[in-house]
Amino acid sequence: LHEQIQGLELQLNDTTRFDELETALADSNQQIDRIKAELSRIKSELETVLSEKEELQNRCDEAKELLAVKEEEVKVVELLKGEINRLKSALTCLESDKLKLEHEKHDTDKENNDSKALIFELQEEVRNAKEELQSVVTDQFSAKATEIATHALRQQMTE
Repeated sequence: LHEQIQGLELQLNDTTRFDELETALADSNQQIDRIKAELSRIKSELETVLSEKEELQNRCDEAKELLAVKEEEVKVVELLKGEINRLKSALTCLESDKLKLEHEKHDTDKENNDSKALIFELQEEVRNAKEELQSVVTDQFSAKATEIATHALRQQMTE
């Protein structure tokens, strides 16, 4: 009997142990289910984060491309500013040259007008001299003709 009791106690211990193991297994299964649910939630969050990361990466790439375009535009603007400054400098030189040429033209026009006035005065002097010369020549011709005529008359009279 004692042996039967010990056998039954062992069985009871085994049953208790089996029940404890079943309870532990059930608890473990519940914990596994909670962990699976948590893992599923974390996986979903990770997929969302990865999707957001990809979208942010795309936006970052677009921003980098836009930045590269803007940097190129800045370079072009700087080149254009340099060209504008060069053209302004050239314009300043041309304006200076224009002023010099205008002064030279003015001086040349003044010299031309002075020359015309001098030519007019010289032409007047030439006319006056010509008139005086014609008068002198005419007087000399008249005097010579008179002298010749007088001489011819004297010869005729002496003959």
